This record gives sequence, structure tokens and C-alpha cells, in this order.
Amino acid sequence: MTMTLQCVFLIVSVLTFVFAVYKVRKSQLQIIDAIAWLIGAMFLIILSLFPDIVLWIAKQLGFYSASNFILTMFIFFLLIIVFMQNIKLSMLNEKVKNLNHEMALKEYQNLEKDKKEE
Repeated sequence: MTMTLQCVFLIVSVLTFVFAVYKVRKSQLQIIDAIAWLIGAMFLIILSLFPDIVLWIAKQLGFYSASNFILTMFIFFLLIIVFMQNIKLSMLNEKVKNLNHEMALKEYQNLEKDKKEE
């Protein structure tokens, strides 16, 4: 891994870490969601500081270069994050659907009650 690439990884990972902490402090990101980004940034910091680890793992897994390994690793990382977000979104959609059903039922019951009172 070149020194330039190593510096880029380090700068980007530190900026990601700082940005995630900033968003948590501003209450724009929940801590649970930020944990994945913080762990990913810390992992990238470690890998950029110790590139021999990346080179060894990439060689063991058959990658031609360390940057290909890191890129592939973060694609899988992002896929996991997207999957987890889809799970949360599905749960929220189910809650909205249930809430709509409850509201419609109460509205119907109120209309029936109003009809009886007339």
C-alpha cells in the first residue's frame, strides 16, 4: 500500500469518526446507528496505521492489492448497514400500518357513536 493511499485512508477514517461523533452530539444520529460507523472508522484507522496487516490478509485471501481488499471489505460493510436499515424501515412501515388501522378503527367507532347519539 502506498504512503499516499495510507494517508488518504487515515484522513478519511478520522473525518468519518469525527463527523459521526458530531452528528450524535447534535442529536441528528442515534448512538445505535453511529456505532457501526465508529467501528468502521476505527478499523480503517488501525488498518491505515498498520498496513502490513492489510497486506497479509489480502495475500491470504488472494487479493492482488491491499486497496482491492479494503474496497471489497467496505462494500460488504455498507451492504450490512443497508440491510440493517432495511430491517428498521420494514419495522417502521409495519408500525405505521398498524397505527393507520387503529386510527381508522377509532374514527369509525366515533362515527358510529355520533350516529347513535343523533
